[in-house]
Amino acid sequence: MGEGEFPELDEWHVLRGEKRHGPHPFAIIRAAAEKNIITPDDFLWRPGWEDWRLAKTVNGLFAAAVEEGGSAPTPARRYNGS
Repeated sequence: MGEGEFPELDEWHVLRGEKRHGPHPFAIIRAAAEKNIITPDDFLWRPGWEDWRLAKTVNGLFAAAVEEGGSAPTPARRYNGS
């Protein structure tokens, strides 16, 4: 999910160690990632997710790595049996 995809869900929370931050819009989260304030090993959560996810699994957050030849990982989805 990138910026503006679901504006009603644009409330992102960051977990670094034992300290939580947020909510923040995705644009602020992405800017913090570009400045290495948020690292790939930090955790993110937003409404609609059951659990915290590693920041490196959030599409569009670490775009620089994708431009350097990597590929953006997609968040895991739960199997619903269909």
